Amino acid sequence: MKKLICLFLTILIVACDSDDNITNNELLISKIKYGDHPEWFTEFYYENDRLKFIFTGGCTGLGRYFEYNNSNKISKKYSFNSYDFDINTIDISEIINNQSSSTIFPISYIYENNKLDRLEDSDGIPFEFYTYYDNGLIESVEDSQVRIIIFYENDLVSYIDYYDLYNQNFYTYTFEFDDKVNPYYGRFSDFGFSKLEFCSESIRVMSLNYRPIFKNNITKVYKDNALRYSASYIYNSNNYPIKVITDDHFNNERETEIISY
Repeated sequence: MKKLICLFLTILIVACDSDDNITNNELLISKIKYGDHPEWFTEFYYENDRLKFIFTGGCTGLGRYFEYNNSNKISKKYSFNSYDFDINTIDISEIINNQSSSTIFPISYIYENNKLDRLEDSDGIPFEFYTYYDNGLIESVEDSQVRIIIFYENDLVSYIDYYDLYNQNFYTYTFEFDDKVNPYYGRFSDFGFSKLEFCSESIRVMSLNYRPIFKNNITKVYKDNALRYSASYIYNSNNYPIKVITDDHFNNERETEIISY
């Protein structure tokens, strides 16, 4: 796959009930490399096991900085252009105070009952909305162009209805999974991520277009019962994927990625 394709939205964040269920032995992703694009990479930087920075080098040159609230959920996301990103010299105050011309205005995450209710732009105008089932699982996400409804079976995603409000189209996505650890689920879900955007094609398969709502790794994605994506994995001794090969059956393209922890 020769380019980064964003089918849903930018990075989104959804909160579930805070239950301090983070496992101490969970492996944290440190870097992703891309076999067909050696100049591409995504790096992850943590502080006290909380993700603070994501830097996508080569494909976008974008950095992202995250702030957290008292419930350990992400409350604000700042994006900034930084092709020469250096974790040792980055000036957080410059990003927060928007003193750099490369800083993109922040997005705020507004919670009700410890669940994300909406996203707001820098002027406080809401632009994305969330609903939940009675058990706390996310039910829908909607903005001006897209609405998705997530259906579960035994608290695991069963299928997703996708409404393209702009083009007036409707699709249903169904899935097959392995029985191993999805590295985009645990820690990212604990801290409220519901969508991720990297220099990555496999994450579109592993998380259905960047959404870490699946406990296991997706092996096949069907769009209206037609096979759209498939993925195969090589795992480490902890059952985390360290190599991912994804196939786009619509465009007849393949991508290989290496994941480090």
